[in-house]
Amino acid sequence: MQDLLADSELFEGVDQQLQLRLLAIAGRRSLPKGEYLFLLGDHADRIYVLLAGKFEVCFPLSVSGVVKDVAVETLDVGRVFGLSALVRPYRFTLSARAAEASELATFTRADLLQLAQDEPRVGCAFYGRLAEVLGRRFLTMRALWAREVQRSINAGNPALSPPRSRWSSVLGREGPMPKTISIWIGTALLASIAPFLLVTALTTGLVFFTGGAFAHEPVDQPLAFNHEKHLEALDEDCAACHSGCREGVNSGLPNTKACALCHSSPQGESAAEKQFIAMLEAGAQLEWRSLFQQPAHVFFSHRRHTTVAGLECDECHGDIGKSTAPPKYRAALRMDRCIGCHETSRAPTDCSACHR
Repeated sequence: MQDLLADSELFEGVDQQLQLRLLAIAGRRSLPKGEYLFLLGDHADRIYVLLAGKFEVCFPLSVSGVVKDVAVETLDVGRVFGLSALVRPYRFTLSARAAEASELATFTRADLLQLAQDEPRVGCAFYGRLAEVLGRRFLTMRALWAREVQRSINAGNPALSPPRSRWSSVLGREGPMPKTISIWIGTALLASIAPFLLVTALTTGLVFFTGGAFAHEPVDQPLAFNHEKHLEALDEDCAACHSGCREGVNSGLPNTKACALCHSSPQGESAAEKQFIAMLEAGAQLEWRSLFQQPAHVFFSHRRHTTVAGLECDECHGDIGKSTAPPKYRAALRMDRCIGCHETSRAPTDCSACHR
């Protein structure tokens, strides 16, 4: 399978380590000519790479009361499809059937996410490659749909619409179907918008969803800070050192002057305190490094979560308050955990709530 996958659009040009890790989680499936792999609206839990044969992606249309699946694209060896498995609501936006006897490599969503969590650098490399594939495909699909819409307009085709049962399964609800100008405008709205949304989700949501870009990055602190001892001495008040955690957008990190309020003279016999006093005497400044960091496109307000929503710090920061030495790596901040909490507490889950 490795030789077959090496020539696919997902594997082409990637390093050996990523190839081997993906091969380790790959499954395999064979389909005879004419058999459907999935239908529009089916639950999507895996993506596919075509190893041999040909596949058609189809859209169901009702013409004169008869429902027919119309092939909108033929996929050759090496193509990746089924990418709806990576984005909520995890339902396929087109159908797929074998145009001839075909062999497929399969990758489940659960396995891909586990890979990203276990080996963040490999996971980021994979999702980065996938975003490149989707970006190229979006540009190609946009050109194809523009051509077909123009052909349809020139031919004066009558307005057609997809059958209600299939459409409702994608939307997840019953209701009137959107009006379409022609067959190609209707299919374009489904098939070309989906890849665009996937690219957006994979590139802007990757850091939080996989915990990949910042997670496991080594962090060297200037002193061996003991959170547990300080919280005991300060009556569990995080705001004593992180001044913005209750009333600010950012929690903030203590500066040299803040630490010196308590430690300008010895409070105990710890080596870290002796080191700090020596730094004070030498005029050096403390430069703490953040353990929890969001990417630039994500807005997070500490005040809204702690003061307004009433969350405790450990809801997001875990057992950091019980640590007796600085963690060696940045923490993994995951988008799915944020969404789960928002859904449970009925907080906003639309993209613009956090991605600004």
